[in-house]
Amino acid sequence: MYDGGVRAWPAAALWLWGCAQLLSVDEFGGTTSGAGAGGAAVTATSDGQTASTPESSSVSNPGDVGVGTGGSAPTSTGTGGWVAGSKRIFVSAAVLSPNFLASSPDGANALCQKYSNVLNPKGTFKAWIATATAPATCTAGAAYYLVDKATLVGTCTELKGGKNEHAINMTEFGGPPAGTYVWTGAFPSGNATTATCVNWTSNAPSPVIGTIGYNNVVSSTSWSNASNAMGCSNNYPIYCLEQ
Repeated sequence: MYDGGVRAWPAAALWLWGCAQLLSVDEFGGTTSGAGAGGAAVTATSDGQTASTPESSSVSNPGDVGVGTGGSAPTSTGTGGWVAGSKRIFVSAAVLSPNFLASSPDGANALCQKYSNVLNPKGTFKAWIATATAPATCTAGAAYYLVDKATLVGTCTELKGGKNEHAINMTEFGGPPAGTYVWTGAFPSGNATTATCVNWTSNAPSPVIGTIGYNNVVSSTSWSNASNAMGCSNNYPIYCLEQ
């Protein structure tokens, strides 16, 4: 029906027409925005085109803990990977005359146990010292860490294979050792060499000799067997391993 030449639209039609206008273009030719698929913001423009702005993504800080090579999370837990059953290893801060077994066959082990008293928690420690009758030992299956409990040196198997992952370069006090040489008398396997300062009862000069390791090497048998020609009048530290 007409009223003065102007069509009278039904109220419902007018309402639908108004909604359509609000969803497309505002009265000033600007734009209105809505949400597109996937959370992206979709913008309608006055020329009928649409532009999408991706939703901002959440990216972990590259330094975040728990992201390993290839994006996989490390499986170990605790400080620096320390887990129950792990053991500690250190170089004694004290340097020793190599006749430490002269008065007692357990003299070197007793020294390591004494030095370890500064550690918390306490543990049972033995010296990595081999004789003709007793090899040097580590705990089978255990992972060995420096006393910071964060730096992995390697498993017992890796130590015996000369595949240590880190140098054994920390004392029981958490600092650097005095020098590089360490009395051992042992191959990495723990078996004795032929140079043990007469089974660690002599501090005589060369030709009485003992075997040393280097505490600054990685993935090397030299951590235990670097030289078997050191005169026994020298004073060097020893390795102490938790059992």
